[in-house]
Amino acid sequence: MKLSILHQIIITLKSEHHEPFIQRITRNKILSKLLSLNLLIMQESASHFSEMKKIQRTILTTELQPLLQANPKVWYPLKRKLERISVRSSFATWIYEYYVQTGLAPQDHQAYIFRSIIPMTAEFVIAHAYLFNQVRDRKYKIEEEEQIQKNIRQANLLETYFDKYILEHPRLNAQQRNQIHMCANRMKVAIEKGQKFTHETSLDLITHQRLTALTISEKDIISYFSNRFLAQFFDYAKAKSSLDMQLALYSYYARCFLINTDLFLRIATLIGNLLEIPIGNETRDTVKAFAERYGFMLQVVNDNSDFFYERHTNYKLSSDVLSDIRNGTYTLPLILHLNTPEVKNKIVKGLFFQKNQSSLYGKHNIVLREMIKSGALKESIRLGRRMGKSAKALLNQELPAGKMLARLTEIGDNNRYYYHYFKAKAFYGKSNNQDLLYKCENYPSKSNPSNAF
Repeated sequence: MKLSILHQIIITLKSEHHEPFIQRITRNKILSKLLSLNLLIMQESASHFSEMKKIQRTILTTELQPLLQANPKVWYPLKRKLERISVRSSFATWIYEYYVQTGLAPQDHQAYIFRSIIPMTAEFVIAHAYLFNQVRDRKYKIEEEEQIQKNIRQANLLETYFDKYILEHPRLNAQQRNQIHMCANRMKVAIEKGQKFTHETSLDLITHQRLTALTISEKDIISYFSNRFLAQFFDYAKAKSSLDMQLALYSYYARCFLINTDLFLRIATLIGNLLEIPIGNETRDTVKAFAERYGFMLQVVNDNSDFFYERHTNYKLSSDVLSDIRNGTYTLPLILHLNTPEVKNKIVKGLFFQKNQSSLYGKHNIVLREMIKSGALKESIRLGRRMGKSAKALLNQELPAGKMLARLTEIGDNNRYYYHYFKAKAFYGKSNNQDLLYKCENYPSKSNPSNAF
């Protein structure tokens, strides 16, 4: 076998005792390749980001702009949502395109419904839920009674006007109006139930009696998550866990389904129904399975990111960090952490169960250190990634829409908040840093806005 020219040069130079020089040019070549690869990834990310922005601009200009002109205050929460990168409108659009590219849907005048109205519906549900969630999570400046009532009024007005918008839309027939309206209402109810389920449930309350007292639908959700595809991702946890941990996990499964997964499933189902794709069709089943896994992954990523303060953006304020601990909400990283016996100094446990939440202020870096040292964040990030990979593997990525949907799962690998996890992990991996504190505030991430969520 002939040696490559580069290999021959290296051998020659080595024989002439130019080892330091060789190490230098080899290192530079590797760095050059890595930089080239990184540039390619950045270009692809920018392209994906551009496509997501294009979808949101389409909704803003074709649907929302006339509504904003008539009632700017009513529609402002949805406008604000669409001005930031949001995955739900992109998910809806690319699911439709996926059906078109597999030959299951015609690309005709009805495409307007799937490229504007349904993506806007998905974003409306989240904008509506966010107004209530700000109150429940006591977000920054949403603590005074006046602001709380303002949020509630704004959410109710938005709902009233959106109902009118759908039910009187001139380009929808009666059946389409009813289906979209019903889908939006059911998504809102699921999120509302999920939020209440979250805030009413604590480890003290999760008992066998409480589980049997749940409504049938919620019991079915718990069964669904604990017995179907998630079992393969959580076998290790069940094998090692105490009864308390299993019950907390069941609660978490239900929370994920209601708050996130249900929306993606209903959007995918709505699109399949409007296109009259038969139930049981292989591609339709694939889309459903993708929606299940993607919705769960997104919630895990969201929960993992609650421990990081990112001052590089306006997406999260310092007072909003650790909202899950403040609200006593069981998330995957917290469940794993609280059931890790090797953690000696359980600062997190003390903060989680205490009544006085004001003592959380400024503790996010201390909490992050303990979460990293216990390995809980590492395991939770790993499980989110596995779920994302399993979702990605379902798609035909030779199709442009399949590739775009697959890119949505990469938020489980890299996003602006995970930047702090890897940086802090490396910081605490050095022996001389054991008694020091990594501070998120000192290291603003440089990640692309497309990696926000």
